[in-house]
Amino acid sequence: MLTQISINGFKSLDSTELPLSPLTILTGTNSSGKSSVLQALMLIIKHSASVNQYSMEDVIRFLADFSSIRNKKVNAKSIRISVQDSNNTKHNLVLNAEYTDTDSHLGYQYEPRVIGIEPELLYLNANRLGAQEFLPVAERRVGGAGEHLFSTFDKMKNNPVPDYLVKTAESKTLAYQVSYWLKLITGTSSELVTEKVGDQVKVAFSN
Repeated sequence: MLTQISINGFKSLDSTELPLSPLTILTGTNSSGKSSVLQALMLIIKHSASVNQYSMEDVIRFLADFSSIRNKKVNAKSIRISVQDSNNTKHNLVLNAEYTDTDSHLGYQYEPRVIGIEPELLYLNANRLGAQEFLPVAERRVGGAGEHLFSTFDKMKNNPVPDYLVKTAESKTLAYQVSYWLKLITGTSSELVTEKVGDQVKVAFSN
């Protein structure tokens, strides 16, 4: 687990140090740096494992240009990101216009194919897809904009969820539990219905 992150010269953050816990909630006004903290964490994880260099390329491609992500207010010549884990080991990343230097061995993998072998990273950005009737079947479980969630749901909808996540005992399947929460939150009788059609998943909400 990560216990602390330090960020220097990155976007709107000049020099920032934050504690991290199993549940960390970032609050603040617009443009105060909440997203920048998450993006800094994504950057160091990307550079910590070669497999992440490729799997995370699309989701944080917008962070690839040093000149656009450095803190221009203080004319930062480099970006330094450091995290500390629960073993008090520090992992560091330094970026500038000419090179990238990393001393980080974080074991996180971005949406790994095999679950449970390594700690995993899932990331959902603020952008959302509009309503779509068909979505592609995918190996990825989430996707940067949540585009693979319906495919994942269709594969897992008949699986039982762990007891500690069961809200109503009438059925422990993922589909039933999601329907329960959907009805509770929206105050309607809506139910999420998915059906695999070829290499796509058909998505509908029934009443």
